[in-house]
Amino acid sequence: MAGSIDQRFEDLQLTRVKSDVALDATLAPAGDDYTVLSGPRTPTDLALTGSYPRLHLATPGAAADDAELVPVQVLGEGGMGRVLLARQQSLGRDVAVKVLKKESANEEAAEALVLEARTAGSLEHPGIVPVYALARDAKGLPAVVMKRVDGVNWRELLQDDEHPAWARLTSGADHLEANLQVLIQVCTAVEHAHSRGVLHRDIKPANVLIGELGEVYVADWGVAVRKANIRPGPRRLVGTPAYLAPEMMSGDATAVDERTDVYLLGAALHEVLTQRPPHEGKGLKEVLEAAHVAAAPSFGLEVPVELAAVCSTAMAKDPARRFQSALELRDALKLFLAHRGSNALVSAARARLAELEALDAEEGDEPSTVSSAGQAPSPEAEAQLRRWYALVSECRFGFTHALQLHTLNADAHAGMRRLLEVAARREVKRGATASARAFLAELKKPPADLAQAVAALQARDAERAANAAKLRKLSHELNPSVAAPERTVLLGVLGLTIAVLAVLTWLLSDWWFGAAGRWAAIANVAVPFIVYVAAMVIGRKALWSTRINRQLSAVAGLGCGFTVISRVLAVLLETPLASALAFESVTLAGIFGVCASVWHWSFVVPGAVMLGVGAVGCGLWPQHAINLYTLATAAAVGSALLMLRLWRKTGAELLVAANPFSRQRRELQ
Repeated sequence: MAGSIDQRFEDLQLTRVKSDVALDATLAPAGDDYTVLSGPRTPTDLALTGSYPRLHLATPGAAADDAELVPVQVLGEGGMGRVLLARQQSLGRDVAVKVLKKESANEEAAEALVLEARTAGSLEHPGIVPVYALARDAKGLPAVVMKRVDGVNWRELLQDDEHPAWARLTSGADHLEANLQVLIQVCTAVEHAHSRGVLHRDIKPANVLIGELGEVYVADWGVAVRKANIRPGPRRLVGTPAYLAPEMMSGDATAVDERTDVYLLGAALHEVLTQRPPHEGKGLKEVLEAAHVAAAPSFGLEVPVELAAVCSTAMAKDPARRFQSALELRDALKLFLAHRGSNALVSAARARLAELEALDAEEGDEPSTVSSAGQAPSPEAEAQLRRWYALVSECRFGFTHALQLHTLNADAHAGMRRLLEVAARREVKRGATASARAFLAELKKPPADLAQAVAALQARDAERAANAAKLRKLSHELNPSVAAPERTVLLGVLGLTIAVLAVLTWLLSDWWFGAAGRWAAIANVAVPFIVYVAAMVIGRKALWSTRINRQLSAVAGLGCGFTVISRVLAVLLETPLASALAFESVTLAGIFGVCASVWHWSFVVPGAVMLGVGAVGCGLWPQHAINLYTLATAAAVGSALLMLRLWRKTGAELLVAANPFSRQRRELQ
């Protein structure tokens, strides 16, 4: 590359340029040599000194001695000319007048000044300094009368964030938006020039003026050219080295077009974003080599990605890959500003997301919810959990609204995805299935491990729900209070029936046994059995609704049925009645004992006491066996009713606790 740039130096005759030339000055060919058209445009406020020409306007009827324009002071100086502040007598206003320096005054320079005036004068746009007229001084040299712009050039503002002129562009500290608004206006003015067939070829912040009311003007059209006038000729460098487009390095005037100005606009944006021009080096040769290479610009993290992409596109080495017009660049800048609110929301949401992740890392793998022992979390853990959910809400709000402002905001999409992943993982860690699943559902392509974790959590919850349903069902099945009224009615009717039979037997035993013989004893148990069957038919829905009721009903039926069978067998086998009744009492006492061991200890009372007494009585007083047996049975059923009420008060827990080997206890566990 060194040999290439050396050869190009020779071809473009850049060896004639002084080695100390300012790298931000505009170079233009002057015959076989080069001239510096402009240097740093630092306005001065010096009193006008020395011998300056008296300026006239060639107007009909005006005497030659009448001065229309009276110089007041020097506003600034360039390489070949000066800009004077002059008083226009006829209109009583101040104007800017560009004249040639005495040492630079020649025919070629005069023609260049006239060409600049006519080029700029043909462009009528609010963003281009108006040219009022061409005048001549006393020596006949041209002078360009222009609007006086009372302000500063843009580069001064870029180099000084504390410059008081910033107040003209923005009321706050957001200089980026103010600079982009300036560049947008510059793009509009340049596009106007392009529409008139004019290429500026020297766009840079130093050639943009900011007026006292914040007006933006594109100035210095000294190397501007009409496309229609471009002809092949000697290769010469035109423009400012620090900003040159790569095609300008060829020195071929026909190689430039509107896209060249687009590159220069991108170079101005580069200076806005980095506070330096795109091409830098220790000397002219290094700077021109950088312009020739035209490496893709690089930006720091402080430059928004979207804006960096805009600048890179505008400064693409290949003109075909750039924005194809100044308007395209302008629209891209406007779009960025429209998206900037979205980007600001993303930045704020990212900060909260970082805090969220830090909070999650601090907590580690321990959940901040209720502990496994069922104890409530500490106040610190509760506060941390509230803060975590607040951060999730704030992040979600920021990313959501950022996407509403800019649906294609890649940073917002990435931030939202990260938020959903972090939130879902945290909820998995907490065991909060519903919220974890909700966060996961919003991810279009969730991570496989996260999806598996949520699936495992759902499976665990499904198993817990199934177990809980079983426990609820079992609790219902073992609840002694379910259908208690119907059960009480059944046992009460049975007890009452047996009691009535006992009384009738006591009173009518001689008549009844005399009339029916041994078969009379069957009636005492057949009637309760019939009552039981009728109750089962009438109250079957309630009496068979739960396991407890089914078991109690079955035990009652077993007792009634056993006594009937026992009496029938006793009659058929001619077993003494007293012996049969004693055997029945012992058997029923055993049934009550089983109830006591399975359900509640209180069933021992009717079983062991009542029926035990009845069995002993039948053995001691066989002549009164039927009466003693009937009374003992009625007393046992009545006391069972009282025991059931006690059982209902103690609950199913006592029932299960009463027998550690019961099937009900094993199922509850």
